[in-house]
Amino acid sequence: FPFVLTLGLIFLGFSGLGISIWPHIIPPSVTLWQAAAPAQSQGFMLVGALLIIPVILVYTFWSYYVFRGKVQHGEGYH
Repeated sequence: FPFVLTLGLIFLGFSGLGISIWPHIIPPSVTLWQAAAPAQSQGFMLVGALLIIPVILVYTFWSYYVFRGKVQHGEGYH
């Protein structure tokens, strides 16, 4: 129950923040194309993501493989 109350409090805080700055989040004069990053920056981030995401996935699968199964009694921490 305390966890649910904490989630509610966090949600209310973020909601209040969003409501308080609502008219000024994005000025009406800014278009989608003006707000977008330059094509060179997007290309750089795409290359970075294409290189690092497979590394993260392989490491995650490897760690799940290494730590699979239950720990037997007597093994691990006491």
